[in-house]
Amino acid sequence: MDISALSIAMGQNAVKQAFSIGMLSKAMDSAEGQAAQLIQTMGSLDPNLGQKLDIKV
Repeated sequence: MDISALSIAMGQNAVKQAFSIGMLSKAMDSAEGQAAQLIQTMGSLDPNLGQKLDIKV
C-alpha cells in the first residue's frame, strides 16, 4: 500500500468516526429528553394512587 492510498483510507476512517460520534451524540440527547419527560410525568402522578385495592364479588 502506498502512502497516498494510506492517507485516503485514514481520512475516510476519520470522517466515518466523526459521523458516528455525531449520531451517538444526537441519540444521547434524544434519550436525555425522553428521560426528562418520563421523570416529569411520573412526578405529576398522585402518590396515593394504587395504595389500596377495593374488590367486590
